[in-house]
Amino acid sequence: MLVKGVLIWLGVLIALIVVIPVPPEVRAKREAAVAQAQAQAEIAKAEAEAAKAKAEAEAKCKEDLACWGNDHNMAATIVCRRPVERLARYAHKWTDGWLEPKFGHFRWRDQAQGIVTYTGDAIQFQNGFGAWENHVYECDYDPASESVLEVRASPGRL
Repeated sequence: MLVKGVLIWLGVLIALIVVIPVPPEVRAKREAAVAQAQAQAEIAKAEAEAAKAKAEAEAKCKEDLACWGNDHNMAATIVCRRPVERLARYAHKWTDGWLEPKFGHFRWRDQAQGIVTYTGDAIQFQNGFGAWENHVYECDYDPASESVLEVRASPGRL
């Protein structure tokens, strides 16, 4: 008898759950949560695709010296300037203008690692007699670590 009563109450509860509609506020919250989850999933998917496309573009650029060198020229100029200046035994002065690049040329040092040698001749070093002498300078720059590997200078012009 007790089992029969429990079964009847369960049947009534199930009927009430099925028959009673969900309030509009609850339904709206549920739908908003589902829509937000779908939007976040789409955003994450788009970000992953963008990151993949960026990595592919960077890998393609790394194969082309002109692309890779131009992409990292400004960063190389910023980090290579001081080490080149420190090569001067006495004093130095830059001879480039505001709009002229300090490193006008570049070549591969190690293409597999993406290391580029940037070269320029827009500096003068003072010698022991106080005369200014033009120099050609080189800076080996690693874009992956954004660091200078080595700098060199020798008298002359490009």
